[in-house]
Amino acid sequence: MEEKIFNRLIILLIALFLLVRLEYVWTPISYLWDEAAYIGMADGLMKGLPYGWIQPSFHEAFFRAPLLTYGIAAIALILKNAEISAKLFMSVISVLSVVVAYYLGKIIGDKKIGLVSALILATNPFHLLFSFKILAENLFGLLIILSIVFLFLSEKNKKYLIAFILVLSLAIYSRYSGVILIPVVIIALLIFRRDWLKEIFTSKYFFVSAILFTLLMIPILTGAQSQLSERRGMLSGHYLVYWIPLMGAVFPFSLYGVWKSKKSKNIFVLVTIVFLLLVGHEFIATRIRYILFSLPLISIITAYGFAQIKNRKLSAQILILLVVVNGVLGLLLVINSSEPSLLKFPVTLRDPLGFGEINSEKYESYKIASLELKKISNPDDVVLSDSCVFVNIYSERACYWFANKDYLDPVKNLATFVNRTDVKWIYVVDKDALKSLPTNRLTTIYENDFVGVFELIK
Repeated sequence: MEEKIFNRLIILLIALFLLVRLEYVWTPISYLWDEAAYIGMADGLMKGLPYGWIQPSFHEAFFRAPLLTYGIAAIALILKNAEISAKLFMSVISVLSVVVAYYLGKIIGDKKIGLVSALILATNPFHLLFSFKILAENLFGLLIILSIVFLFLSEKNKKYLIAFILVLSLAIYSRYSGVILIPVVIIALLIFRRDWLKEIFTSKYFFVSAILFTLLMIPILTGAQSQLSERRGMLSGHYLVYWIPLMGAVFPFSLYGVWKSKKSKNIFVLVTIVFLLLVGHEFIATRIRYILFSLPLISIITAYGFAQIKNRKLSAQILILLVVVNGVLGLLLVINSSEPSLLKFPVTLRDPLGFGEINSEKYESYKIASLELKKISNPDDVVLSDSCVFVNIYSERACYWFANKDYLDPVKNLATFVNRTDVKWIYVVDKDALKSLPTNRLTTIYENDFVGVFELIK
């Protein structure tokens, strides 16, 4: 009887936190640069522009893996609104991640481990927070864990190797680093499950999968090469151990699950895969959010840790206490990133772990400035900006770009450019860039510490 009550409590908590994720569709929010870029590119696809173009006068970086943009655009074909479609897409992706975590936990362990895995992921503060972000991380995490589901299913039925490759290919289309999973799986099985690896290599479905994978990778080789070129010379983030604080209050049991994993071959293989994936991303991660994909997998390992506590009643009590703490922290992070912010945290709490990507006064000011520009300008007016993505989604005005990145076709000489074009407004984040223009030609429309909007007098 107590176990039934406990299971119902778990299901109730999972349902509540899944509903929170779906609420994102109606949550007012200001966007980060990358979020604005994905919305803008999806809107460009709806208007018939090539991938990467936000409007005919401006394109975003072509090195972005395309799946998130196309997923948003597909929904926008129905809803006719790229912004709402993006928020709905991310909400659904986040919910599905919890569902798949349950399923993989059940395959590797049992139904109880599946439920606890789903609960831990549903209440994880950073998975919850990034459910409210239009970024590739949750999509990538869903596809990685789903591909591993098919990998484990393939041990009993090799036909699932084809499903594994199909989903892994989608993961790579969402973030190119997904290709790391192939050598990681081979290494993990070579060390600990050679019998399984031998069965894979001798199966006819392996050869079908290999050919299919090669064909699916051809369309994105150019984009992947562009991303590698863009990342060349950038320092890695050294985020290998950040999975510990990312798990929040339950992290001691994540460690316990790792320690106890030797008792289960499946869990041990999963631990090895997670560890090698994190090692692989150590060399390419430039932000902490790049390793958020690991949270669904580590949630399963953590659930296994709870399952190893012999005192079931104590284990249940500790679990509920810690996931509630995690969930409350996640809700506070989400509330603080809403617009307007319902709570004003100190800077250190607004930006836990130094993400630097949680909505803040800066991003809100970009939105206000853009809306002010829209209010005072005409639809056919042309804007010159170093932040065209914000001009596009908020002001809906044509925008010429100036910056120091060659792949974005920047305007190099502002003074010359404004003299020979029909630019009427300037929206600028880097105000030092305006030093080449006479101040008597600029009328301030909106300005604060982060952004300025100026009318250009010709």
